[in-house]
Amino acid sequence: MQQTSAPQTVHFSEELESTIPKIVDELKIEINFEEKLEKSQENINQMKEEINFLANINQQFGAENDQLIKNLDRFRKYRIPESILVRSSPGDSGTESEIIPSKRPKRRKLKSKKIAKTNKGKRVVSNDSEEDTESDDEKNEKDARNEMKTIIKTINSEFSLNYDQTFTSANNCEIRRKLIPELQKSLAPKFRPSKKLRRIKAAKELFRKNDPNITDYDKESLLRMLADRAFHSSEMSDTDEKNHSKTVVNVYDLS
Repeated sequence: MQQTSAPQTVHFSEELESTIPKIVDELKIEINFEEKLEKSQENINQMKEEINFLANINQQFGAENDQLIKNLDRFRKYRIPESILVRSSPGDSGTESEIIPSKRPKRRKLKSKKIAKTNKGKRVVSNDSEEDTESDDEKNEKDARNEMKTIIKTINSEFSLNYDQTFTSANNCEIRRKLIPELQKSLAPKFRPSKKLRRIKAAKELFRKNDPNITDYDKESLLRMLADRAFHSSEMSDTDEKNHSKTVVNVYDLS
């Protein structure tokens, strides 16, 4: 029995010795794999940190981009209308250059009669061409509304117009009714219109209402005449029987 077990033990020992190198190789492979796995996990963690960092930067850029878009939209609303870009003095918001329409390229000429009243009381009738300024007036009115919206944004929120409604809606009309006195108070220290400016405004209002006392005159020529300081001098107010070239134009502010 002992003789039989001895060869078996030797054979088992030989087999065990032959498998040891294989086991060692497998252990080395396993250790190498674990090291690679650990290194890969470190790389993955590092990549996650970089992704989070880049995502944070991208989020900041996105927020800045959204803010720039909002600012651009707001500045588009605050665009200064062309009709008030040119002013005779930078600090004066009530100058004549805002009221008198700038000379634009001629579109359609209409023959009209211009009647000038001389200092002798005679009327001189002459044919002249008048520019069609209806489209210009509409543009100026639109620009004025945009400018008013810009001013309204700087005052109390209770006077803000509802832009989801029309400009002439009942709600916006009520807001404007309360807003106008507030604007007059805020503008009073800086805006003191002169008599000449009031005459120009009165003339424009008469033209707007097609008043028969003024419709025979050329609108642009009359407004430029009223803006010219020479026509408001004391010499031009005196009656000169010898000089018939002087013209007296009377414009009354009926308000």
